[in-house]
Amino acid sequence: MERKIKRFVLGVVVIVVGCSFIFMDFGALTSETSVNSNTGRFALSESAGIEKGINVSGVTYLYVEGGEEFDGVLGAELEEELEEELEEELYRISSRVMKVAKLKDKFDGQLVAVAVIWEDIDYTPLYSQSEMEILFFFSSSGESEYFEKFRNEKFGGKKVVVRFNSSQGHQVIKKGEINLKDTSYGVFSLKYYKRHLAERIADRIASKVGDFGG
Repeated sequence: MERKIKRFVLGVVVIVVGCSFIFMDFGALTSETSVNSNTGRFALSESAGIEKGINVSGVTYLYVEGGEEFDGVLGAELEEELEEELEEELYRISSRVMKVAKLKDKFDGQLVAVAVIWEDIDYTPLYSQSEMEILFFFSSSGESEYFEKFRNEKFGGKKVVVRFNSSQGHQVIKKGEINLKDTSYGVFSLKYYKRHLAERIADRIASKVGDFGG
């Protein structure tokens, strides 16, 4: 009987420890991380009589999709990074960042949209490796049309040609891609590791999107 109790207690301990590495956020790690990115910018100069400031709501909308549970972690980190970028803007077109769960054709403020195109997270509590491909997008006019076109292009759709509506005045679109490779050692939970990856990606996106509307 005593042996059965010991086995039962040991089993409970193993389950609790295992669950803690999945559901809790803790750890310490040493990482080798490479984050490569490229960014394209498309712009239409302001028309006569139309002011450059086109964000009427004072909000930058943030939409993140894909990557199963990882998109939520990335969204939280990116929101924080973008808010810091906004505080550094000289003319401060936006005053806050608002996450949205769904896209609509046009928002009444700037739009930053991100899609996790591909991810491979190989996690263990002591050693993990990951590779990811991320698409990010910025629209000063808040329109999502070209984000969807760029995303579809990544999945085999036709090549995107950007054409602006000149009647809308000054417009800026930024589109970029990030390729991340990470190898980490230490003792860390899955949540901690995902946050580590999200921080690296969010920092790069915020720096590339930066200079909102410019």
